[in-house]
Amino acid sequence: MWPFKPKTQPELSERVDELSATVTGLLKRLDEIEVEWEGWYDKFRTLHSRLAKRQQREAEGADSAKANGNQPINPAAARILNPYGRG
Repeated sequence: MWPFKPKTQPELSERVDELSATVTGLLKRLDEIEVEWEGWYDKFRTLHSRLAKRQQREAEGADSAKANGNQPINPAAARILNPYGRG
């Protein structure tokens, strides 16, 4: 005894059409998500490269200040000491 009743051809074709539409919609959404993540990855990569360059410039500035005999100053401390950027 099979607990499910057999489906007719129109019911099966309707179900296949529904599943096909669902799969098509899911694939479209997956493509949209991939494009969105590519955009976020590009933003992250750009930000990471900017931070790396900033860190490199700060390290070079500290090295040159030590070579000149000056005490290097932290950029955050410089803003606190001179908040308006004057001088």
